[in-house]
Amino acid sequence: MTEIWRDVVGFEESYQVSNIGRVRSKSRVLKPVRITGGYLAVSLGYNKQRTVHRLVAAAFFGASTQMVLHKDGDRQNNAVQNLYYGDGFDNAADAIRHGTQVKGARQHAAKLTDDIVKSIRT
Repeated sequence: MTEIWRDVVGFEESYQVSNIGRVRSKSRVLKPVRITGGYLAVSLGYNKQRTVHRLVAAAFFGASTQMVLHKDGDRQNNAVQNLYYGDGFDNAADAIRHGTQVKGARQHAAKLTDDIVKSIRT
């Protein structure tokens, strides 16, 4: 795949983002950091940290107030073909499809394990 660069919305004079999820300034490609939630982010100037997936979506799809979702569920795969805009319902459906929805004993407030539930039911 050929890498295509576009200006970062709001930082057109200084930064660009590519269709494979890389961000560069005029002098170098920026190294993203992993932030809370597993997303990748870059610093665009003083105190201007932005997530890479939102930068890619805004540059290639246009700015939107909707969520930017990952088709494969990998929060670090910020290639343009892996991203799309959606709402909370789309996000919940993705969580079920990717197996990342927390249910049962995996839920943080769970008091019973799956084995205890089975023994109670029998």
